[in-house]
Amino acid sequence: MKRYVIVHHDDQPVALVMCDSKLDNSACLALAWRLTNNREGSWSLGPEFDDGEVNTDYSTDRILLAPNYNGGKIEEGLRSSMRGDEFVLDGITYVVDRIGFQRKDA
Repeated sequence: MKRYVIVHHDDQPVALVMCDSKLDNSACLALAWRLTNNREGSWSLGPEFDDGEVNTDYSTDRILLAPNYNGGKIEEGLRSSMRGDEFVLDGITYVVDRIGFQRKDA
């Protein structure tokens, strides 16, 4: 069974991240954070770059919800998640804080 986190950048949904139902809320949010950050590649691009180099930030546990295209040309990719972005898990919205997440209605 899977749980899902919808990641919003600037009020736009950009990714749906799947996590195992055995993970607690903190672990699911941390996974969504990791899978929507550019570390050594681009989280929002495919498994390989145009030059054949492997994109180490690619994951099959994430579905891209926002377009990566501008007039048919592939962009560099979407930005990393950052403070103020919203992650929705089980219908509850969490806001990325300086360290970790804060429940929005708390």
